[in-house]
Amino acid sequence: MASLIRFALATEAVFNVLGAVILIVFPQGCLSLAVAPSDSISGSAALLCQVFGAMVLSLSVPLFLCIPDSTAVYEKRRIVYKTMAAGEIAYGIIGLTPRPAVIILFLRASQDYEKTGFTPEFLTRSVLVFAPALAWHSYAVFVNPAIMRTAGAVAPRVGTKKVQ
Repeated sequence: MASLIRFALATEAVFNVLGAVILIVFPQGCLSLAVAPSDSISGSAALLCQVFGAMVLSLSVPLFLCIPDSTAVYEKRRIVYKTMAAGEIAYGIIGLTPRPAVIILFLRASQDYEKTGFTPEFLTRSVLVFAPALAWHSYAVFVNPAIMRTAGAVAPRVGTKKVQ
């Protein structure tokens, strides 16, 4: 099981880095695939695209750091995956009502996408990216956390603290 999680961490980190570099280097091109043709892409929108790319790039670092097995790798992987899942959910927050991004994007794509300025195809593709990532992170953290342990490692006991 440890090799599965290491493969998943490496794959996600590599895809995040590739996507982030594209967002940072080609923000206008990325946004032109996302916005309706009648909308123009402002400099501030391009800058926000680059900022988003920088955030994705920075979140790739903990993924890379959790690939090698170590003594406290279970706790590290758990924190990283909880952070990733929280980010995916946070993208769906609109107003004061927290909703998973997948639900918001799906609703926007199917109902009132004109108000977003994004094309329905972009919103649908976003759902196809966020849904599997959120499902995997949730599965690894809440359903089967044993996959994040190294081979032969024992789960930490509840109520005990480890000194690093």
